[in-house]
Amino acid sequence: MASMPWIVYRQVMFDCLRLTVLGTAILSLLVALALAIEPMASGMLSPTDLLRFVIYSAPTLVGFTLPFCAAFAATMVFVRMSSDSEIMALSAAGVDYLRILLPVIILGVVLSSTLLFLSNSLVPRYFRAAAELVQRDMAKILLRRVATREPLRLGNLIIYADQAREIPRGQWPQREEDHEPIQWLSLDGVAIGEVDPRSGRLRSDFTAASADLLFYDVDDRSWVSILWRDAAVFQVDTGMSGFTRESTLWASLDRPWRERAEFLTYTQLRGYRRSPERFGAVRAAQRSLIARIRQVHTLQEIERRIDEGRFLSLRQSFDSDVEYHIHARRYERDTGGTVLRAMAEGDEAIWVHLRRAGRQERYWRARQALLNVIDDRGEPRIVVTLAGDVTIRDWQMDTTTERPQVELPRTVWPHPLPRHVEQLELDALIEHAGTAYPQYDAIGAELDRLNRELMILDQRTLMMLHYRAVGAVGGGLLLIFTAILAIRLRGQMPLVVYLLAFLAALMLVMISEAGKTASVNPARLNASAVGIPILWSGVLGLAAVSVLLYRRIIRH
Repeated sequence: MASMPWIVYRQVMFDCLRLTVLGTAILSLLVALALAIEPMASGMLSPTDLLRFVIYSAPTLVGFTLPFCAAFAATMVFVRMSSDSEIMALSAAGVDYLRILLPVIILGVVLSSTLLFLSNSLVPRYFRAAAELVQRDMAKILLRRVATREPLRLGNLIIYADQAREIPRGQWPQREEDHEPIQWLSLDGVAIGEVDPRSGRLRSDFTAASADLLFYDVDDRSWVSILWRDAAVFQVDTGMSGFTRESTLWASLDRPWRERAEFLTYTQLRGYRRSPERFGAVRAAQRSLIARIRQVHTLQEIERRIDEGRFLSLRQSFDSDVEYHIHARRYERDTGGTVLRAMAEGDEAIWVHLRRAGRQERYWRARQALLNVIDDRGEPRIVVTLAGDVTIRDWQMDTTTERPQVELPRTVWPHPLPRHVEQLELDALIEHAGTAYPQYDAIGAELDRLNRELMILDQRTLMMLHYRAVGAVGGGLLLIFTAILAIRLRGQMPLVVYLLAFLAALMLVMISEAGKTASVNPARLNASAVGIPILWSGVLGLAAVSVLLYRRIIRH
């Protein structure tokens, strides 16, 4: 069997590679420019940022545009070879079709390897850079919107201002808070609408002469706080209005590049699969479960004190000298494990004594008391609500009043709580929560949330690994399929060949997207077992069609 001349090998590979690279570069730039129209029109991109956005976005589109351009290159090269009778001449010289297709097969393997590398390494980085460029500087975006008299959407807030200016870092006032802002804006003539995230309707309207916007970016969270001065507030739902001297609004900022699977490299995807507690959603669910366990521990300590016949001693803070002594003998606990209802027994009422530095200042007498243990930034706080003809005796004012219900200030359990759950590994924490607290619905709900986040993380990372592999293999296979199709349809117009190759590429993309969607379903544990075969079915189908076409070629 004769061998294919090296000059033909080189020419075929060079022409395919040249057309593929040129077409991919042009098509990717055009699509990147189209994607830049919306953020540029909305004021999120300056003319300088527009160029950077296109440069960052173009590489992220290579995985999508390259297979179509490779199919076009194979169509043009092999249709030309068929029209020039080069394939017929090589076949007549004893060169089999496998040798004729060998340059395309080699190029297909190189193409698949390149796509696999790009999709798992460079593309996620450029994808993240393009997204950061659009939302990296919300303060400057707001300044541009104010200058053009346009509102800006930040989370669930719509902000409008007559004037805005950025305060230099050296002029920032001193603030006592855990985190320092990254940017500070001062607004004049401010109007802000708060939108209900579920219905999309306006929930509240705030207007003020001036306000400060402080932007924060810490770990996996980004948010903005709005500090009002002399603000008028109108509640749309209730129709109520009011006035406040000072107030603060908070809104979280969407940072989609944080931990979405599309923005993660192969190393990051594998890292999250090995250590899921590093993932933001899983870490938040883990912290919430630990906080719920601490709430239950607090309530268990309260129950133990009541069972022992001792009064409850609560403080306003751990270092405060203000104490609330609660006397109760009978109680009921809800199934959630964070609410306890203390009830009077017979003629004996529930007493609450307020002591400051050991001196009694006030007492409350009621028929029942609701003790609700809530989470306050990871620490349990106790809200005591008295009800049932509450009598209040103030020793300092020498007054006695009655009210139907009284809510006391938030208090803390002054005794140390166990911290062993915070040192537990994720798997050990899940096992401990499931075995030690099966009767508490609140812990069960947090445990279900954590397991759900773990399942979603597993589904998304596994899906993305397979999705990228399918795209890489499919791109190389599409090049080989188009070459075989061009040989099989020799004599046909190039447009006919490319149209069939385009339809095959489009079908491959549609099947991949369907498998991608089916692979992630929080309601189904076996979603990956269903979706991943769908992901690969398009590639396997294209491979089967390529083999059948090749057999038809060598047979005839």
